[in-house]
Formats: sequence, C-alpha cells, structure tokens
Amino acid sequence: MLALGEYESGMCEGCGYELAETLPPASEPEDWTLLPPRRCSVCTLIAIEQDDYAKAGTKHIHALRWIAKRKRR
Repeated sequence: MLALGEYESGMCEGCGYELAETLPPASEPEDWTLLPPRRCSVCTLIAIEQDDYAKAGTKHIHALRWIAKRKRR
C-alpha cells in the first residue's frame, strides 16, 4: 500500500501522466498533442442522472455512488 501511495503521488490528478514527464523543465505544452475526447456511455448516463437529481434539489450529490449494470442484448 505504501508503494501504491508513493506511485500515485507522482501522478497528475488531472491527466494521469507522471509529473516527472509533464512538469517543466521535462516538457512544455507544445511537446504534447491533444487527441479528441472520447465519451464514456456510463459516465454520460451518470451525468444525466446527476443533473436530474440536482434539478430536483437533492443535497450532497457528490456523496452518492452510482452503479451501472449493462443490459442484456
């Protein structure tokens, strides 16, 4: 667990890359190419539900844990 904590502390929370690779002087923004975003179907469904809950006045939405189950085809 300590090793995992040490590893994670060296990662950027935003992009997930190693900070040693992404922070100057190791690199600058022009050293990278940004690819188009991909949309996760489950995250989209969760975001829609969260919007509905927020509109309904549900408090502390950030404390809710969402679980998705794939429908049978």
